[in-house]
Amino acid sequence: MMENHVKLPQMKSPEPDARNKGIKRHPCLRPLSRDHLLALIGSQKLLKASRGEISLDEGLSAFAKIWQDEITIHLADEEAILPQFIKEESDRERLFDDHKKLRAFAQMLGEKITDEKSAMVLAGEAGAFLDAHIRWEEREFFPRIEKTASPEEIERLLALTDEVESKRSRNRSCDSRIRSKRKNSI
Repeated sequence: MMENHVKLPQMKSPEPDARNKGIKRHPCLRPLSRDHLLALIGSQKLLKASRGEISLDEGLSAFAKIWQDEITIHLADEEAILPQFIKEESDRERLFDDHKKLRAFAQMLGEKITDEKSAMVLAGEAGAFLDAHIRWEEREFFPRIEKTASPEEIERLLALTDEVESKRSRNRSCDSRIRSKRKNSI
């Protein structure tokens, strides 16, 4: 008995980074975008704690772990890598100002706050600020870098973020088979 085998066409990976809910992101910024997903989890934990949907201790503990393990590293990486690719001074100022405010929020959240209501309010403010910062980077700041960077700058940024990604515990660095496809994907 002879079986009919139909060869199905190879499916291409979708252009948008699937982990980033449809936002098209150049590969040179995808490692930083993936970090944002982890930071959004921390933001959501703080917001849920501020609304009483989870305990304050649970929300603060989850955020503290994400802050220590992921966000602090991410902020340092952005500050070391991105300034050379920023064309608008207002973007540079906002990036560094927001990061400074995030560090201040994290420090305040780490201090013992005896009044639970005040702690819930602070958690809500910190969670909302972190969420807004990430969304600004994803919707405005990163697209400006993608649009204004020269091909040489994109290559340099790609090399820098590949190095960052290789050091991440998730280590999702793209392999050499797709590197050539990425070069021209803006």
